[in-house]
Amino acid sequence: DTDSSDVCSGPLFKRSVGMWIWEFFVTRDWESVKLTLDIITAGVVIPFGILTYLRNAQKEQRDREEDAYDALDDRYLEYLNFCQTHPLLDVFDVADANPAQLTLEQQKQELIAFVMLFTIFERAYLKYYDQATAIKAKQWSGWEKYIREFCKRGNFRKAWKTQGTLFDQGFEAYMKAVIGSHERDPGS
Repeated sequence: DTDSSDVCSGPLFKRSVGMWIWEFFVTRDWESVKLTLDIITAGVVIPFGILTYLRNAQKEQRDREEDAYDALDDRYLEYLNFCQTHPLLDVFDVADANPAQLTLEQQKQELIAFVMLFTIFERAYLKYYDQATAIKAKQWSGWEKYIREFCKRGNFRKAWKTQGTLFDQGFEAYMKAVIGSHERDPGS
């Protein structure tokens, strides 16, 4: 009785492996050796190439998501700057408790501000609504809450009614549904 580990480590095993390697290289023509080495190389290189490709594709996807986030963030910061430079307009995140009576020029500025906000919302909708990745789903959740808060405001809904036909049809349908729910139940 011999232990199988003894067989693999014994001189007979070493000799038989050595003989196999010797026979493989000596008894074969070099074309078959080259073909065998090419197959072994491909077996290593191809999976490595696929893995590298998948990693790069994931990185590019993350980069695109970050770029989309940054672009929306930049546009939103521009909107906040507009709000800061036009404090009499009731267009900031927090609605004025007692909004000022606006001149015709200020009413037009308020409408323009809301159109700016509509385009930001539309971009968020197109980038994040109904998306599969976790990052996009989280982003949409925040944007949706923000949109719903603005839809509670009468001046926002009024601006949408005059300018809401200029956007993506899916976004328009979404906004009509949200605004409609607030018009039917103003407290929601």
